[in-house]
Amino acid sequence: MSTPNFANEAAWIKEAKGRIVVGPADTPVPGPGEILVKVRVVVSVKTPTNLLTCMQTEAIAFHPLDTKLQLFNFFDLPYPAIFGASIGGTVVSVGPGVEHLKVDDAIVATTPTYFRRDYRFGTFQKYALVVARNAVKVTGNGYSVLEAVTVPTQGTVAAFALGVASALPRRPNTAAQKTTETVLIWGAGSSVGTYAVQYAAQAGYTVVATASTSTPGETDRVKALGATHVIDYRQSPEEVVAALAPYAPYAVVLDSVTVPASLAAVSKLLVQTQPDETKRLVRALGMDAQKVVDPSVKVESIPYVKLSFDHATHGDFVDYLSKDWFANGIENKSIIPQKPQIVEGGLDKVQECLDLVLKVKIAQVVLKLTN
Repeated sequence: MSTPNFANEAAWIKEAKGRIVVGPADTPVPGPGEILVKVRVVVSVKTPTNLLTCMQTEAIAFHPLDTKLQLFNFFDLPYPAIFGASIGGTVVSVGPGVEHLKVDDAIVATTPTYFRRDYRFGTFQKYALVVARNAVKVTGNGYSVLEAVTVPTQGTVAAFALGVASALPRRPNTAAQKTTETVLIWGAGSSVGTYAVQYAAQAGYTVVATASTSTPGETDRVKALGATHVIDYRQSPEEVVAALAPYAPYAVVLDSVTVPASLAAVSKLLVQTQPDETKRLVRALGMDAQKVVDPSVKVESIPYVKLSFDHATHGDFVDYLSKDWFANGIENKSIIPQKPQIVEGGLDKVQECLDLVLKVKIAQVVLKLTN
C-alpha cells in the first residue's frame, strides 16, 4: 500500500534524558494488515494476524512511565526517539484485512512503543501506527475521545493483572454469578487502581480499597467505582493493617502504587491474616519489590500491557477488552474514567505535559491537540 500524502511531525527526544524538540518525521508506511491513523490512538504487534491502524493524533494521554523514561532512560532506548503509548484519534487509512474499523472512525488505544522500540507507534506525533485488534472504537454516543483516551492503557494493566495473571472471571451476567470472595486494591486513587476497582467489582467480587480519605470527595469516588470499604492509607502502617485485617482473607491483592511503604504494609497484612504461605502473593507494578517484604510473601510484577500485544496467547482476552469491557464501558458509561487534567495546544506542549505528570496527585494528564 502506498503512503497517503500526510505530512507528519513529531515531538522528538534526540538523546537520552533530552528535552522535547518538535520537528518533521517520516509518515509511517502501513504494511500488510496495517493502517495509518491520524494519531489519537495507537496499538501493537506487526504480524499477519495482528492488524495495525495508523491515526491522526487528536488527544494524547501521559503516564508516569513516559516522564520517568525521559528522566532516567532505564529501558536503554535507542535515540532519537518518539515517546508515548496512549492516544485518541481518527483513522485515515485502513490496511488489508481490517474489517471492524474504517476511515474516519474515532478510536482510543494503547501502543507497544517502548516494548518494541518501534517509534512508528509513538503517540507524540501526528500520525502513528495502531494494531486494529487493540483499538477501541468510540462512537460518540457515550464518552468522547477526550474522555475515553485515558481508559485503554491503564485499564489494560488493571484487567490483565486481575483477569489474566490473577484469573478473576469476566464480569458476571447475573447476580447469581457473584462471589463471596474479597479483593484488595491498594491505591484506588491511581490510574491503574481506578480501573482495577471497577474490574474486580464488575467481576462480582467484594472490593476493599485504600485511598486518601482526607481528600474531599475521594471516598465517595472510590465507592462509586465499586469498592465496598475504603481505608485511609495515610494512617500509620499498624493502623492500616488493623483496618484491613477484618476483611481478610483476600483472594487477590493488587498494589497499584508499588512503593516501599505500600509493599511493607501489604506484607504485614498477609503475614498476619494468611496462614497459608503459598497464598501470600502480591500483584505489583514494577520495582524490585521482593527486597522490602517478608521472605514468605511473593511479589509478582509482570509487564501487563506487553501481554496485550501477544495475540497468539491472549488474543481472546484482548478481544474481550477492546470489543466488550472497554467498548461497552465507553459506549454505556459503565466504566468511570479517571478525570484528566487537560492541556490544550500543539506538540510543543508535550514537554509541559511530561513535566506536569509528576506534579499532579490523582488526575492523568491529557494533551488536546488544537493544531
